[in-house]
Amino acid sequence: MMAVIVLKAGVEVALLLMVSRSLVFAMSMGRHAENPVHRLLLTLTAPIDSVARRLSPRLLLDRHMGLVSFCLLVWAWVALVLAKAWLAGQPL
Repeated sequence: MMAVIVLKAGVEVALLLMVSRSLVFAMSMGRHAENPVHRLLLTLTAPIDSVARRLSPRLLLDRHMGLVSFCLLVWAWVALVLAKAWLAGQPL
């Protein structure tokens, strides 16, 4: 049970990093390459993007990997919420 809770918290942190990366990208108005916060967020979310790149088909473009990463994290979060409920014995 504790492992599911820790994994769920890790996925939630990763989701928050992905959302903040998107917000900083949108607010930088095309100058995101110069923004140090955006570069930091890219560095922190790079492992998530590399896993998404390995799991996705080759025909997907690199510019779509952020969305693919976000969707994979959402599905992982849903699976962990269901696993936590199942382990706790609560009806869904």
